[in-house]
Amino acid sequence: ARQVAESSPGRIVKVDFVPSDRLYNAKVRVSVEDKPGMLAGVSATIAKFGINIASVSTRKSHSGWTVMDFVVQVKSREELAKVIQ
Repeated sequence: ARQVAESSPGRIVKVDFVPSDRLYNAKVRVSVEDKPGMLAGVSATIAKFGINIASVSTRKSHSGWTVMDFVVQVKSREELAKVIQ
């Protein structure tokens, strides 16, 4: 994710919080170059912060990029901010 942030400084991250018992579901869209291991790398970055990935879907674009839509479970906006920095 850091590589994506560095290569796409103008990226847009849309975050929606939906209340649950103690966690919030946040939708995060990541666009990365379509290369082997990118899903594993982004997932590992999220996991190193102890954040659960509730779901992920991916799709390839015609321009050689892959779009990953994650739903992650966080306790606060601050916790989510750690992941998207």
